[in-house]
Amino acid sequence: MRTVLHVGATLDWDIHQMDVKTAFLHGNLGEEVYMEQPEGGKEPGKESWVCWLDKTLYGLMQAAQGWNQHLHQAMTENGYERISIDHCIYIRTSNLGISIVAIHVDDMCAAASSPGEMKKLKNDLRKFLTLWILARSISYSVLRSLEIVQHEL
Repeated sequence: MRTVLHVGATLDWDIHQMDVKTAFLHGNLGEEVYMEQPEGGKEPGKESWVCWLDKTLYGLMQAAQGWNQHLHQAMTENGYERISIDHCIYIRTSNLGISIVAIHVDDMCAAASSPGEMKKLKNDLRKFLTLWILARSISYSVLRSLEIVQHEL
């Protein structure tokens, strides 16, 4: 995230923070997974039946991997390349400009060289994901005014 904030602030690009709604429910399972029926959801006469999961769930061991694969596919299908030094950062150059996206679990911080590229980034990702826009157009002057203080413990 710091990399994207630094690049965006230094070059005076648009910077937006986004969150993916129900991120872990997007992932596909590469194997058969079954679970017991949840309490309150058991159908009379079928209490011993189990549920077959088609998608990942929060808390499922395969959830993080399924989400990461889904997200990586969404990014690459939209022209983004994962940088080799940090697999949480993607970059794209299009006819509208350059955009960089840093990802931490289901949070994204994006910087784009033009408003058109930022709009394209969001529209492209919305084809695959449901996004919450948490912060828009964080300006260079706001970032410069932040003071980072470290204390020894």
